[in-house]
Amino acid sequence: MPHHRQRPDRARGASNPWSLKKALRANDIALANRLPCISLVESGGADLPSQKEIFIPGGAIFRDLTRLSAAGIPTLAVVFGNSTAGGAYIPGMSDHVIMVKERAKVFLGGPPLVKMATGEESDDESLGGADMHARVSGLADYFAADEQDALRQARRVVARLNHRKAYGDPGPAEPPSTPPRNSSASSPAT
Repeated sequence: MPHHRQRPDRARGASNPWSLKKALRANDIALANRLPCISLVESGGADLPSQKEIFIPGGAIFRDLTRLSAAGIPTLAVVFGNSTAGGAYIPGMSDHVIMVKERAKVFLGGPPLVKMATGEESDDESLGGADMHARVSGLADYFAADEQDALRQARRVVARLNHRKAYGDPGPAEPPSTPPRNSSASSPAT
């Protein structure tokens, strides 16, 4: 199954031209083969120094999510940490969303931005935490106790999709056209 992820250990999980190309390729494979697409999310949105290279092409991610969903191909977002700005749209547009308790947060702008824009005090959890999205907004379909629980739940969601691939499983492999070599005779003893 195609999947893509933002890596928080690289540029704070921010999308860049290379991660965008990989995500778009995963979506292409999912669409062509009717495979569910899984996003493992912990993203700071766009990497600001390379924003001009990804801002307009990055919209294709959102287009792809809508095309996959419209074609009946499931999309799943497993949110492990912050998913801010453009990164918030991935779970926002996915068919199934799993968020990790006290770790996952989805919002367009965090508490400092809210403070600057409105003067209101807020915190990560009440603004966009997993508990709030699971109990109030409805963004989170599943609430995970920790990362392992989130992955377990993702496997369970995929197992219950009742989804059909574009092609059947491959048949049995053909026997080799030449007899196998004796591997011990052709390699030195160690």
